Amino acid sequence: MKKPCFPLVFRRSLVVGDCLCLPAIAHDDPNAAKRQARFEASVRASNRFTAVAEELIENKGREGIAQATLEKQRWLLKLLGTDFGRRPVTDITPQELLHELRKHERRGRLEATKQLRSFASRVFRYAVATARAERDPAQLLLGALTTPRVKHFAAITDPVEFGALLRAVEDYQGDPSVMYALKLTPHVFQRPGEIRQMEWREIDFDKAVWMVVSVNVV
Repeated sequence: MKKPCFPLVFRRSLVVGDCLCLPAIAHDDPNAAKRQARFEASVRASNRFTAVAEELIENKGREGIAQATLEKQRWLLKLLGTDFGRRPVTDITPQELLHELRKHERRGRLEATKQLRSFASRVFRYAVATARAERDPAQLLLGALTTPRVKHFAAITDPVEFGALLRAVEDYQGDPSVMYALKLTPHVFQRPGEIRQMEWREIDFDKAVWMVVSVNVV
């Protein structure tokens, strides 16, 4: 039976007359099939949500982002769960992400839910920027979650209640950056804004003094 001929140029083809014939063994090479399978497995692994998120966090670390911020992002990634983290970023739908976020919302963790959506959005945008996704499903969920209600508390003046507050701060096991900020606050009596904007250059460790830069004070 005569081999089919095609007027195209292929590598490792056999010239017959004015056209080229495809070699019959190209697609039957078991080693090539194994290499292709390994390559596809590697691509799938690098496209998982956890892999993309960890790559993003690593890049932020090289950019000089504070260690506390990096730890918070790792904490948020852990909150999203292992099963969700194994999903390819291209396969995750807004409905699937919303289902994951609702788990935390039902537990009353409204602020954490808000931060999780924002973190997921950054991961998806990074995936888009690195040609591993085409959209950010987290962006479509704006307005779908309950907005945390800010509640202001009166100052504690009773010594017994203040002692209870200090013990509660000491027992706090949430986000590391919040934990250390809470423990630092009673020692410096500064507002949250000043503590968030504190810089190492403002600290004199030899004199145990923190010089608050006036530009940071609102």
